[in-house]
Amino acid sequence: MPSIDILVPLFFLLFFVGYRVFENHRPVYFWSIYRLLIVSLIVHLALVGFVWQWIPLYVTIILLLVLSIKTLKINQTTDGLSTVRKLLWGFSIGLSALSFLLIWVFPLRNLPEPTGTSPVGTFSWVIDTDREEAYTETPGDTRRFKVQAWYPAEDIELAEKAPWLIDGAAPVQGMARDFGFPGFIFNHLATVEANAYLDVDAALGTHPVVIISHGWTGFRNLHTDLAEELASHGYIVFGTNHSYGSVATVFDDAVAPLNNDALPPRETTPEFLTYANTLVTTFSEDILDTIDAIERLNVDETWELAGRLDLSKIAVIGHSTGGGASVLSAMNDDRIQTVIGLDAWVEPIAIDRLEEGLDVPALLLRSEAWEISFNNEYLYTLMNATDPGLLEVHQVTGTTHYDFGMVYMFSTLSPILGLQGSLGMEMPTLQNALVLDALAANLIGESPLDVSAYDTLTPVIPE
Repeated sequence: MPSIDILVPLFFLLFFVGYRVFENHRPVYFWSIYRLLIVSLIVHLALVGFVWQWIPLYVTIILLLVLSIKTLKINQTTDGLSTVRKLLWGFSIGLSALSFLLIWVFPLRNLPEPTGTSPVGTFSWVIDTDREEAYTETPGDTRRFKVQAWYPAEDIELAEKAPWLIDGAAPVQGMARDFGFPGFIFNHLATVEANAYLDVDAALGTHPVVIISHGWTGFRNLHTDLAEELASHGYIVFGTNHSYGSVATVFDDAVAPLNNDALPPRETTPEFLTYANTLVTTFSEDILDTIDAIERLNVDETWELAGRLDLSKIAVIGHSTGGGASVLSAMNDDRIQTVIGLDAWVEPIAIDRLEEGLDVPALLLRSEAWEISFNNEYLYTLMNATDPGLLEVHQVTGTTHYDFGMVYMFSTLSPILGLQGSLGMEMPTLQNALVLDALAANLIGESPLDVSAYDTLTPVIPE
């Protein structure tokens, strides 16, 4: 649906073309529209903030101010528009068209609204551990990482909505650089509002717990839509931001950037799987440290969610590297009751561990893009070693590896670039519904998981 962000450049473009064509026919009307467009820019700046895609529109305002000064020589002509005036009008039309194109390619989109009945609260904090940090060179560094909570809330009447990127633009700047774009290209996403409210009281009662682990070069807010959806249905969700495996982890005193040496290229690294195993193990230890932390905090009356966690019901959900880490965590810790893997990268897990299989119910979803991958041999090993009654593995037709995160927020060109599959915005809706069904079956125990209604799923059969 068109928003003011793309409509305003369109109106500017129509204004310039219209004025150029009908300049001698009631120009007062056009200058009245021009004033309205200036007001719209000011209102947008006040309500949304600075958006770099609108820079060409700001320039056009200056050009039109110049053109509106009747005493300038460029306006004093005897044979119609002067060459300079034609150029200025041409620049104005071109800049308006450029702004329209930039907003179309890099739009400002709203997050999907959660479908549950509970409003959602959120806050973040840092977990400090005594583990040695594997990805810094400073002796004595211990690992720390960021966690964000989403939870059923109450008393939101005077509350402030959280930004989607609660840590600011640093994560999307890191993602832009990782894709080879200028760092500022996604800065506008820092103005996007989430559905969750900052630092509001949690709803009464105890709630099952879900931990979400992002993938390599990801960050926790790529799964905000899923986290908000689950929280609106009564779950308390914790998203881990894995330092140095994320494009950016923001602390009060520093930003931990992506450490590319943590996972060097497979093609040029003979010991690639050793690096991969260290990475997945690090992510898994972050998950388990998160569980340790929330166990301690649940009895700390000063904590926002104290007494609200049902720690007998813990699920882990992970994408890619985070998916492999979630599987490994469930193998290592019996506090975890179920696993959901989104293109779970299990290849780095030692083969003898995979041959032990899972002993908790799990749902693994594979993208169509990963139908052929190095991961499959290891995935099949895990499937063959696990009781078929515990593990369901399905491929989602028309999806890419990135579809399990919020790839739709970044660019209209995502499908053309192969980052977003043919399902488009049906994918987050499908994913959220599947995860809710899996949690209801495997964590809450309401009924057996039935995926027969999802016609885009195909069972994965081990080869």
